[in-house]
Amino acid sequence: MGIALTVIELDEQWLQQGDRFEVTMQPEKLGDCSKVICTGTVLVNQTLDDLLPHFSNASQVFIVGPTVGCLPDPLFDRGITHLGGSTVLNKAQFLQLWQAQESGATLADAMC
Repeated sequence: MGIALTVIELDEQWLQQGDRFEVTMQPEKLGDCSKVICTGTVLVNQTLDDLLPHFSNASQVFIVGPTVGCLPDPLFDRGITHLGGSTVLNKAQFLQLWQAQESGATLADAMC
């Protein structure tokens, strides 16, 4: 699609750069991004506050993932524009698949 991608990473072993992407430990590079997509990990590892100042040029800021099952208003009040999580629809099937260590695609069958 020709879209440049900047990924912020905390672990040096994943740092790399390609023609249209960069994995960096420098959150200030998000200042050039018009859209920011974060995983719910920013909530779990409590790094959202460190990243928020770097979203100033983004017209849309998303936090998505299975750990985003939270009340949205405090996040919307801080400039997050979209949240996306998941819900387990079939608990028995989900637990069975989880215990069998099935792939994420198979687990998704028990979720929405």
